This record gives sequence, C-alpha cells and structure tokens, in this order.
Amino acid sequence: LGVDKQEGYEHIQNFVSSIPECDHFIIHARNCILKGLSPAKNRTVPPLKYHYVHNLTKDFPDKKFSLNGHVENMSQAKALLQDNDDLFGVMLGRAAWHDTTVLAQVDSQIFGDKPDETLTRRSVVKEYMKYVNEVVESRKQTSKDSFRSDLVLLRPLAGLMKGCNGASRYRSALYQSEKRVSERNHNLCEVVENALNTVSDAVLDQSLTLPNASKLGKRSREATSQKLDQTSNDSTTSRITAPIN
Repeated sequence: LGVDKQEGYEHIQNFVSSIPECDHFIIHARNCILKGLSPAKNRTVPPLKYHYVHNLTKDFPDKKFSLNGHVENMSQAKALLQDNDDLFGVMLGRAAWHDTTVLAQVDSQIFGDKPDETLTRRSVVKEYMKYVNEVVESRKQTSKDSFRSDLVLLRPLAGLMKGCNGASRYRSALYQSEKRVSERNHNLCEVVENALNTVSDAVLDQSLTLPNASKLGKRSREATSQKLDQTSNDSTTSRITAPIN
C-alpha cells in the first residue's frame, strides 16, 4: 500500500491512477516498512488495511483488484469474496505453501463445482511428478548442471502432509533424501517415494475434498507404523501405484 510513512489511502489511489494501461492490480494490504523491520516482520507487524482494497474497487470500477495479505485458509478467502462482490480475487500465498491441500477445495467452495472425491495426496503426487520429469528432461537438453535447480522442484511437496500423522517424518525424509542423492545419478522419483514410505495409506488415499481430510486418528498412526516396519524389511516397496518416471 505504501512505503514507511506513506500510510494514507491517497497514495495507493494515486498509484492506481498513474497506470491507466494496467487493468488488474494484486494489492498486498499492508505498508512496507523498509527502515526497522525485516522481510519476515513486514509480513506480520504492519496493520492490515483490507478496507483500502475495498475502497479501490469502488473508486475504480473499470479495474480488477485482488486482495493479498494474511489470508490463511479457504474459509477466509471465501468470506472476503462474499463481503465484496466487486473484488476480483483473493491471493493465497504462504498458506498454500505451508499446506498444499488448502487448494483442493477451491473449485467446490469458490466456483461451486462438484467436489472431486478422487483427488488424494497420492494422485496429486503422481500428477506433479509427471510435470517434474518433463522439466528435468528438458533441462538435461540445455544444462549440464541442473541438479540443484531440479531439487527445487520438490519444495512444493513439503506441505502436502500438513496436519497429518507422520508429517514431520515425511518432511524429514524428503529433505534428508535430497541430501543423499548423488549429483551424478539423482532420481527425484526415488526421493519422493522414500518420503511417501513414511506415511500411511490412510493419509495418502483419503479424499482431499471431504471435510476434515487432514485429520486422521489412531488408526492412521497404527497403519503408518506398520508400513514403516514393512518398508524396513522391503526396501523396494513403492508408495505410488502407477509408474512416475
């Protein structure tokens, strides 16, 4: 909205007016304090001013405005859109990064589509790894040293088990496997499969579009323990039923 002491609504209003060729603005509804606050604190300390964004939608009805800033879940995003029919969109940033499954109910809750009950963590990983393999193969054609950039492709998977039993084991296995992979002979599918081996089938195969999809109890913990025991006895166990490489 502004930098340091530029706190008035007029500043962002004038900014929008100065770019007539832009028809869509994504507004982070906080000030940025360059003097005295770290980037991390800038995401939490300056007060949110959602009403500034709402005012912009009224003052510039020919423009599109999307609101960004501390939107933590789908219910909050839906409420913000319902409170202002003129708001074009809401941005989920770190919320989706920390808990990837928050995006699973976008189509049903925001757009009114029928929930896809076949959408599971396993199916998400399967489809995502198809994309990863395509990118890796493309990079091999253009770069001799793509190892480090290839590993970055696994970062979006880190939040896939948020709130589930075994989430910490999964993240640890994902990161530890990354470190052990040889630069000369790295297989990202193997890295992911090793991480999935720490999670129960109950977690991997539960529909992400059903309520409380991330809350699994004692039965899941027991299943995870059994799978870990099985994996230790059979290192070839694959947690992805279809080939992903």
